[in-house]
Amino acid sequence: LYAEFFIRTGNFSKARDIFLDSFETLLSIRGFSLIWDAYTHFEDQIIENLTNKISNYSKKKNNKNFNEKKLENLNLEFEMRISAYEKLISSRELIINSILLRQNPHNISEWHKRIALLGDDDPKLIFQTYSDALLHKIDPHLTINGRVVSIWTRFAKYYESFDQLNDARRIFNRAVNMQKNSTNETEKK
Repeated sequence: LYAEFFIRTGNFSKARDIFLDSFETLLSIRGFSLIWDAYTHFEDQIIENLTNKISNYSKKKNNKNFNEKKLENLNLEFEMRISAYEKLISSRELIINSILLRQNPHNISEWHKRIALLGDDDPKLIFQTYSDALLHKIDPHLTINGRVVSIWTRFAKYYESFDQLNDARRIFNRAVNMQKNSTNETEKK
């Protein structure tokens, strides 16, 4: 792995960037598994090393060379690494979903799964995801594991949940118009 070079040279932030960038371009679950295992092992080692440093340095409290600020910095770094590691672990399913959608952007059930994984924390991101799926990614003629109308319906209902009824109506109308256009294209062939 390219990241291993930077790990060996001590450039941990560059190694992390390489691991994270690779998640954005992977096209297979097998590749994901290999990189995920390497990345989590790397982070485990970093956390273990920090734990040992903190433990060893804490034993020197009675020593005249003891620096309380250094111990605080080690603890702060430990907390940051743990937080980043927890964020990584919690993003696993979303990363896998991204890979599956890169493999086949017309998989309706994976789009529904993606919306569910995003949760309700960021409505703007959910609106953007629905828009990307419907306007740029899904070809209604190539869909699998569901019908594109289910995405349109959930998108409109999402607007309804925010009492944006005019926007929901606009989405339903757009879905009907796209369905008509799709039907007309099919009839012409």
